[in-house]
Amino acid sequence: MRCAAVDDASLRLACYDKIGGRQDLAPAIASMPSPPTDGIGSEQLPKKAEQEKEAKGPVLARVNRCTKDAHKKYHFYLDDGQIWKQVSGKRLSFKECDFDVVISKDFFGYKMQVDGEKSRFRVTRIR
Repeated sequence: MRCAAVDDASLRLACYDKIGGRQDLAPAIASMPSPPTDGIGSEQLPKKAEQEKEAKGPVLARVNRCTKDAHKKYHFYLDDGQIWKQVSGKRLSFKECDFDVVISKDFFGYKMQVDGEKSRFRVTRIR
């Protein structure tokens, strides 16, 4: 995997040659740049600020609008611009979409609980 991260073609080939047992290109490998330390897939990792928010536990937010998609799943629009989508199969019904919610994370993802209600349902953030 380290060799695949090398941009220069000749250095990448030298890296694979060394893995394959060819030692005649060792000086070229020594001058090879190190691969990025953050590794593959690092763009999917949360930023530090988001990690701090998650570490604090459940978040209280205000839903100011909600819509249903073609699959009858709700999209919740929060005051701060975030949009969360219902992913659980639970049938929901709201007269007005102007209420507080608590969003919490567990092992499987996120759950939303409407203020004053006992039940929670799974959601995913889409923006």
